[in-house]
Amino acid sequence: MRAWSQDSEPVIERRLHGAAQEIRNYSQYDYALVNRDVETSVDTLVSIVKATRSRRDRMEEQIRPFWRLLEMPEPNFKNTAQSVIPDDPEASAYRFIIVAAKRARQLQNGARSFLPTTSKKPTVAAMEEVRRGLVQYDDPACQKTLEKEFAKE
Repeated sequence: MRAWSQDSEPVIERRLHGAAQEIRNYSQYDYALVNRDVETSVDTLVSIVKATRSRRDRMEEQIRPFWRLLEMPEPNFKNTAQSVIPDDPEASAYRFIIVAAKRARQLQNGARSFLPTTSKKPTVAAMEEVRRGLVQYDDPACQKTLEKEFAKE
């Protein structure tokens, strides 16, 4: 990298440190791309993008008309692993995502999971823990609302 890079030494050191961290955590990624040959790497990356765009959960809107055309009942896509955000109106999707992301970070840093899991991905385990209500969290916005309500009484 130093031979062909025009970056300063601190930038190169930061990039090497980041690369080492990514390599240590490679098992948490869905895909691995080793850039030995630019042409091959580009082909592999294009394949990854195409595969990701073709995942069933991303194609649902295009698939639904075929179910209707065949007069078949649509499957309940809500119960899949890709859609675990609770339908509870009191629990926002944003809150779910933030809490799950923070829990996933804890799992990445070595915290033990609350559930036995076969998944090696901390995000999958974290989302399931949050969905089941096993992760405790404080909601400052909700706390402020409660304080205002009590102040009115």
